[in-house]
Amino acid sequence: MAHTAIEGSIYVNTDATLDNLNGIIARTFSVVSSNGMNDVEFGWADDIEGYNVPTVASDSEIGGNTATATMYPSYGLSYDTDYRFRIENLGDHDIFRYVVDGQSSPIGYSPTMNFNVGFVLTNSEHYNTCDSLWTHQYGLNEQVTSGSSPVWQSYTTLACFVNDSVPAWYLHVNSETDLQVTQTASGGIGPGSSQCYVH
Repeated sequence: MAHTAIEGSIYVNTDATLDNLNGIIARTFSVVSSNGMNDVEFGWADDIEGYNVPTVASDSEIGGNTATATMYPSYGLSYDTDYRFRIENLGDHDIFRYVVDGQSSPIGYSPTMNFNVGFVLTNSEHYNTCDSLWTHQYGLNEQVTSGSSPVWQSYTTLACFVNDSVPAWYLHVNSETDLQVTQTASGGIGPGSSQCYVH
């Protein structure tokens, strides 16, 4: 099934959790080309590109080369709060739009990509094992191609794609549209960087 967009709510961790990070963390959504060599990514990150507070961020990969992250500090994020993020592709022009928290206009755009449809991922990542990987992402929706027009729908099958965090963190699938990443093993899939996809 080909996907053109993804949206959902992503939790921004507490000040105490993020105050003394030892490396970059990110909580994002992605649309990835079928060959896995190109993608667009949007959500929030901390301790990146000189920003030491949670900040709306995007990046892209073209032909296996990842661009420097683009930061959007104009939209301030609060700690311990959920925000809605959306990546969408309108009109098959190889450009994706980034929308945060229901704004009427996109906060930014991808560069011109070499794909319009692919598969969608959620993502929680950290680059230092002593930093938190905890996330809650919910209300997950995907946009799929259906004939000549794309259709929004709830996630249909939430499954684990990459699960390699050290020390162990565990993906908990609360429902097909709701996931958490915690250090609780019972009922979880782990260890994990907890990228999930629809198939």
